[in-house]
Amino acid sequence: MTFTIDTPEIVDAPEMPWVGVRHRVTMQQMDQPAQSFATVAAWIAEHGATSEGPPFYKYEVIDMEAELTVVAGFAVDEPQQSDDTVVVGTLPAGRYLTVTHVGHPQDLVEVTRQLLEYAATKGLTFDCTPDQREWAARLEFYVSDESADMTTWETELAFKLAD
Repeated sequence: MTFTIDTPEIVDAPEMPWVGVRHRVTMQQMDQPAQSFATVAAWIAEHGATSEGPPFYKYEVIDMEAELTVVAGFAVDEPQQSDDTVVVGTLPAGRYLTVTHVGHPQDLVEVTRQLLEYAATKGLTFDCTPDQREWAARLEFYVSDESADMTTWETELAFKLAD
């Protein structure tokens, strides 16, 4: 399927604490971290926190040929303490290059490729290592309810730009 992404936007985002479960997976296992969303949501409720938005994947280390380090999590209203179930962190404040994709999640590899290409043509630099292996904040927010038809899922990509 050939498609072109909508024009990305640059948005300013505040610092945001998060709670999640860290996974090390291959590209063939990318559906596995999503299984942690229910665990994280339950942990948030049990600890009296409030989620601030949809679930997300936070890509910390990307090696498409070997292994990726991905956090499946939620932004929360205030910082939390990690334990045996979850890890915690903070999404950094700053400018993010964003685009929203409506369609099957299998399209996200192509959407990401086009977003990276767009940034390169505009001279934008991401907050990551020069090889784009380690990222300060490379996010996929899963806006749609998971029970919706996957071909209509809404996913927002937000990649932190260098300051």
